[in-house]
Amino acid sequence: MTRNFYSNLFTRKEDIELIHDKSLYLLANKGILFDNEEARDILAKAGCKVDGKIVYIDKDLVEKCVALVPKTFDMYSRGMKFTTGVGQEMMVQSSLGPVNVLDNGEYRKANAEDYINFIKIHQDSDIMHLIDADIVVPNDIPTKIHTEWTTLANLKYSDKLIGGHNGTKERCEKFIKLVQDFNDDHEHCQTITLATNSAPFAWNKEMCDTIITYARMGQALVITGVGLAGMTSPPTLASTTVQNNTELLAGLVLSQLVQPGAPVIYQLSSLECDLRYSLCVCGGPETFQSFCTMRELADFYGLPCRANGCLADAKQDDYQSGAESMLICLSGYMVEPEQLYMLGGILDSYGALGYEKYMLDEQTARIVKHLLKGTTINDQTLMMDKMEKVEHKTNYIARTNKLYKADFFLPPLYNRQSIGNWEAAGSPTVQELARKAWQDRVANYELPTKLEAFQEKIIKDLIPEEFMF
Repeated sequence: MTRNFYSNLFTRKEDIELIHDKSLYLLANKGILFDNEEARDILAKAGCKVDGKIVYIDKDLVEKCVALVPKTFDMYSRGMKFTTGVGQEMMVQSSLGPVNVLDNGEYRKANAEDYINFIKIHQDSDIMHLIDADIVVPNDIPTKIHTEWTTLANLKYSDKLIGGHNGTKERCEKFIKLVQDFNDDHEHCQTITLATNSAPFAWNKEMCDTIITYARMGQALVITGVGLAGMTSPPTLASTTVQNNTELLAGLVLSQLVQPGAPVIYQLSSLECDLRYSLCVCGGPETFQSFCTMRELADFYGLPCRANGCLADAKQDDYQSGAESMLICLSGYMVEPEQLYMLGGILDSYGALGYEKYMLDEQTARIVKHLLKGTTINDQTLMMDKMEKVEHKTNYIARTNKLYKADFFLPPLYNRQSIGNWEAAGSPTVQELARKAWQDRVANYELPTKLEAFQEKIIKDLIPEEFMF
């Protein structure tokens, strides 16, 4: 993948070096609270000073562990092998964690039908590589079978890569073993999960369990600092970046002490704060700025990184939603991350996943990709022969040239026809066009592969009949 390095237009090299130096100072002098005895023991054995639950990590250990992280690694599913990392194709990923859905303008709690619908919608997307097990929360599935249900429903209806559950050691092990058994593959990296710290300057027990378990079992991690400016981190972007980077590096060190060479993706939080309401937000220009700093820090460390797609704080598919989604999607692609998640559908600052918005966001991503490829200028596209032959004051109307199709993106979900033709078609809104698009995709969905008998048995043994899919 050829880089254009847009991010260094916004962030100076000396800024990155300063953030790094301050992070090392905080790791060595303030320390990080690890609320996990096993994690503290691992760090202590590596020579870290431990005072109660506070662990102090010196510069040499940080630099040693950063150098151990692989620049690229392979991930496998039933349907693909994907090499991700520095210099590779961008891996595009689904949403993670919304509890509500917006369906035809109405909010409601997400349910099992929504979960499976969104798996189908993402499976049949030609730009999606990974579908998260927490793509949306099916609120009608009992907690006691939530991990099994979401994992197996995802694996049945999609043969793409699966994003992993995090949390306790038991939950992480259960999820990873289910994926390995279902895919009949106990050798390769097949999943990746998000490990987030407890700002300020702490890692809780469950997230330490997540790092330790995934690293030990050969699976990948996205490690991130999630301080919120003015709430759980200081009230400036610069100070929040220093704190988040400090916390992230501590988690990275733990992962490499557990398993040297464990695959890790670098990510700074896309969440900011609107202190007028004491709420997390994600659709503002600060997110763009944070992505640029994150990209430059990842380059400084030689690490692959992850940004976001069409995020929005808006509650409906309205002007705000479109503006926020285009801004964050453009910034996500411009910083050229190795992975990009939350591609589409996000509303209410991660709180909801919209059916119609997902289809519109998928189109927005295509528009952004088309924009960033630039204009191709060569002997073929200059078409001097046509200009030399055309009669003055005539035209070039003919069959649509393939070069036109390469240069011009024609969005199917936007209204661009004449007002008369639009009215004759029933004056459809973009929401109505998007609704028809997702419903058609679900209606035309087919299983990517027929399940083997042993896979059917895994589902039958673990999913009660009343919750069968």
